[in-house]
Amino acid sequence: MKSQDGDIKETTIQGAMREGDYGLFVSLSNYTKNAQKYLDNTPIIRGINGTELVDLILKYYDELSEKL
Repeated sequence: MKSQDGDIKETTIQGAMREGDYGLFVSLSNYTKNAQKYLDNTPIIRGINGTELVDLILKYYDELSEKL
């Protein structure tokens, strides 16, 4: 987990992954154009921004465990 101000850059995403990894990169902010292009062309990693995260929580809220 990492915290930074501003939109997420391509180099930040690249630095979070190692060869052979699969991942989900969640950011409460947005991605720069280059970072979004990188995500679109890299099938081993999925990027979610804050808006998408809230939408997913609301969509599946009734199915979440009471612990969450």
